[in-house]
Amino acid sequence: MTEIDRDQAMTDEMLRKFSYKKLLRVTAYMIRFMRNAKGEKWNGLLKTEEILNAERLWLRHVQRNVSAVPNVDLQKDKDDVLRVNSRIPGYRPAFIPRRCCLDRILVSDIHEQIGHGGVSSTMAKVREQFWIPQLRVLVKSVIHECKEEIEHPILTPNLLIHGTSAHFLEEDLEALDEKDLITKRINFLKNCRQQLRKRWQTEYLHALEERHRKIVGKDKTLPSKGSVVMITDNSKTKSKWQVGRIVDTIQGKDGVLRGYKIKTGTGYVVERPIQLVCNLEIKVCKDNEPSKKRDHIENKVVADQSQDVESKRRPQRKAKSAAINVIKGVSLNELED
Repeated sequence: MTEIDRDQAMTDEMLRKFSYKKLLRVTAYMIRFMRNAKGEKWNGLLKTEEILNAERLWLRHVQRNVSAVPNVDLQKDKDDVLRVNSRIPGYRPAFIPRRCCLDRILVSDIHEQIGHGGVSSTMAKVREQFWIPQLRVLVKSVIHECKEEIEHPILTPNLLIHGTSAHFLEEDLEALDEKDLITKRINFLKNCRQQLRKRWQTEYLHALEERHRKIVGKDKTLPSKGSVVMITDNSKTKSKWQVGRIVDTIQGKDGVLRGYKIKTGTGYVVERPIQLVCNLEIKVCKDNEPSKKRDHIENKVVADQSQDVESKRRPQRKAKSAAINVIKGVSLNELED
């Protein structure tokens, strides 16, 4: 066995046996030992810089055989780590190839870190820093193998003493002041709104990036009239960016698309260049342009209703028909006279 084979075997064994946190700490201590052997003096507890250096070392190790990935724009940063160029400003997650052993222990560590959350929560946390192809399949596999999926109750004095959680009594609810209830309700709704914005920003935007690559690929299609877009603003956080609908396009003298006229939620129409517009891949159907399928269904329903009315109409009696013919004959005779 050559030295390279021994190093590879040791690396694979570390990836199989260690958790992600332990892997980074062991690697950081090994790097410190090599630095101290060269005359440097590193002692005491591990620093954040050492942990990050160990993480970058493993990222470069798993990326050593990655050259190009379909529908993913990769670029190395200053630390020689491959990162994904995203359409979202400031979001450049590190790329981790699938089935490299590091992806599974990383997802497992994050899954435990968020308290054994679900698939969406785990994916959102992973995508904050890393980009793994087929992440949903990997997360489902990790959660399925996790043996600690137990919903732990909140530890309270009542639970320690009696073994059951505390419950509010009716007299306790009646004793509460109405003002306090209103205040609690307002705070609850405020927290719900903040959590919704946070989840929309961390889960939907990153999932939209993956969906865009899967469907569009390298074809960078621009939003068209009727598309729902976000207006980027560097002075605000992403969760507070305005959302609007494109009502018209702006073209230069050379006929090239330069910007859009966007109608915001406040009703105002603003003009923005294409660099400040983020497409959400949502189309709005106009009311005056119904689809052919809907027209066909409506016409069919009207025809069926007319047919039902005709079928339900009672046939004329013979006496009535004879009387009508007699009246017509008398009228014609009077006209001839």
